[in-house]
Amino acid sequence: MNKKSINIGCWNINQRAGSQNTNIPALVFEELMKRNLDIIVLTEFYESDNYQDLILSLINEHYSVRTSKYDINSNQILIAVKNELISSEIHINYFDNVNTLPNLLHLKINDMNIIGTRIKIGGYSKNQNKINKDFIDRRNQLKKLIDFTSKLEGYTLILGDFNNGKHSEYDIDKTYKGVAREYYNYYLMKKDFESKNFIVHTPNESYSWKGNSNTYCKLDHIITNAVSEVSDLKYDWGFINNSDYKEQVGYPDHAILSASISI
Repeated sequence: MNKKSINIGCWNINQRAGSQNTNIPALVFEELMKRNLDIIVLTEFYESDNYQDLILSLINEHYSVRTSKYDINSNQILIAVKNELISSEIHINYFDNVNTLPNLLHLKINDMNIIGTRIKIGGYSKNQNKINKDFIDRRNQLKKLIDFTSKLEGYTLILGDFNNGKHSEYDIDKTYKGVAREYYNYYLMKKDFESKNFIVHTPNESYSWKGNSNTYCKLDHIITNAVSEVSDLKYDWGFINNSDYKEQVGYPDHAILSASISI
């Protein structure tokens, strides 16, 4: 049986639950189309005033588009799938917008589960106890995500922003004793997924988000189960060269994470 190659990608587009009344920039659609993706996952999507423009543009490019539930001031997930990949009814699941659950949208298409997700974060604080609790809450969200996905049958793709804290392959102390990442970090996330036979795919080069010149993070990952091969995995920052790009809320502040998979 011949393997099928599929180009996939996810992108946090920084709408921040509509908190600053932003619109989705036209460059989001423009940059996605440059990358010839068969499956697109957008995190921190929000039904802003012009969200339908993006959806209609994707539909006109032969994608089927679904979004998670809309609630005021709650981030959503958007998933777009090329129509040529779809030969059966699309089944949809999502998590309700409650604090103890991550943002999640699950599409079951043919024998493939496509899941877009984002681990929620608490408000910024200088209180160490509150920061520690936030990271404990993030790990609990992850466990609920894994509990849900581990029960699915068929190929599984999980794409999203896991908010696992500052991480680099050059980290020396991977237990992070004495800081909030002791309770939730990249290595704990990987261990939790691997315990349920999932594989975590993270690019070796570059980073997916930075807070300042000293904070480079790999927060966006692709997780797979029963997928035979993942290749061309990368964080892509090429969109910042778009003439319409601005470094402000409403414009994407994460790299586009993309890869090719074989099933």
